[in-house]
Amino acid sequence: MPMSDPVPERVRIGIVSVSDRASSGVYEDKGLPALKDWLTGALLNPIEFVPRLIPDEQAGISAALVELVDDERCDLVLTTGGTGPAPRDVTPEATLAIAETLAGHEQASGIFAAVPYCIDLIGGPYLETRDEVCPAFRPKSARRPSAA
Repeated sequence: MPMSDPVPERVRIGIVSVSDRASSGVYEDKGLPALKDWLTGALLNPIEFVPRLIPDEQAGISAALVELVDDERCDLVLTTGGTGPAPRDVTPEATLAIAETLAGHEQASGIFAAVPYCIDLIGGPYLETRDEVCPAFRPKSARRPSAA
């Protein structure tokens, strides 16, 4: 019987947009759609997004991140917003209190390249990236045949 190509593993990704005004309905949030678009373009895996739109409050941000990992069982959680120069913008501090960051937007593709292998190492799903968007870094011994 011929072998079929492997199907990429489903991945559950928490996406968090932090904005006082968007979370209160003053204007439309652009962060969640931007994260969805980029991740959908970068990954070959089927993605189940678990979105959160929350105000810029340190305790609430940390609680949302913990909830997405511990309760929602997300394999990866990404945040956007809440990084302005005002003292009120506390997303980096809230994130650093419990997690890692991808740094600035310009570096996201380069830094994100290491994320799939890091998820491999902690026993998560095998993320497959689109090389034209963001080629994943993995040692040769950790690579699987592409499902795409």
